[in-house]
Amino acid sequence: MNEDGGPGALTAEQQAQLHVLLIDEQKRLLGEIERLNEQAGTRANCTISDGGDAAELQATRHRAAALRDQQRKTLQAIESALARIDAGTYGYDVDTHEPIAFERLRLIPWARSTST
Repeated sequence: MNEDGGPGALTAEQQAQLHVLLIDEQKRLLGEIERLNEQAGTRANCTISDGGDAAELQATRHRAAALRDQQRKTLQAIESALARIDAGTYGYDVDTHEPIAFERLRLIPWARSTST
């Protein structure tokens, strides 16, 4: 049993560590999304004279858009985890209410469940 509750419950120290990880990842992703948006704007203003270059640019834009979409989804998951911290439900599976292992949360601090 941990000092903050039942078996598997996170300690205050563990929760604080995970909170820092969430905030750091949130900042990193926001910076990365901003960088990708700036790059997309720069590339949108370039002139393409070759069909191959146009196809390559289109593929690059598609990859960047997919990456931004994935990053936004991760940001939403982080924001949800931060809200669960505020609500006092962080560290528990959102469906089963079972504790999520600290080791799992250290790897994926925005995890919503005990399994993948």
